[in-house]
Amino acid sequence: MSIVAYYARLNAAQIEQFSSDPSTLESGAEPGIEIIDVDRAYEPVAWLLSERKRAEQAHWAMLMRDMEARETVRRSFLARIARRFQKKQAFQPSAALDAKAAAAEAIEMDSLVVAIEGRSENRDERFELGLDPPAVFTPDEVAILSSALQAVHPAALEQQFNPSLMDDMSVFPQHWQEEGRELMDTYVIPAFVRLQAFYRDAHAEGQHVLVWYE
Repeated sequence: MSIVAYYARLNAAQIEQFSSDPSTLESGAEPGIEIIDVDRAYEPVAWLLSERKRAEQAHWAMLMRDMEARETVRRSFLARIARRFQKKQAFQPSAALDAKAAAAEAIEMDSLVVAIEGRSENRDERFELGLDPPAVFTPDEVAILSSALQAVHPAALEQQFNPSLMDDMSVFPQHWQEEGRELMDTYVIPAFVRLQAFYRDAHAEGQHVLVWYE
């Protein structure tokens, strides 16, 4: 299942107008409204640009490996026999997992990952557009997020490009060692450039930005 990120830019009056029937919100529905998606490229873009995202992904990858290892043991013949004589135990994270989680939390949430992934506690419950109500950024917040994005040259995405590490960290869509160069040129970098232009236009028009996932 691929969870796609959507971004909409519109003004305050348009938010009120479409809140009563969000299904009619689409690009061009009113002057200035634009909706884009970057498929699931938000994941590698955020990983390449945000230290916080990389730390979170490292924790998630360790968690997945730990759970897979436990499942392998659980399915073994000896484990099945042993379970007859043991009480079922809930999953308990290891000290290493706890340390990874703490390390990620200690890193400041940067404006780049906020803009790219729509990380905001401000949600508009009136819009039922996807998996959860969309994050809403005010024009003042959009100005800050746009400034952070505009300060990044697309070439900066290459600085953390490490195919073997990205595969090890299960960065979507994986297969970085085999297809990484093509993915960067045709998927990741174009998605970032599109996001830059989107936030730049939203800031220029003094608009709000909504971000949601479907």
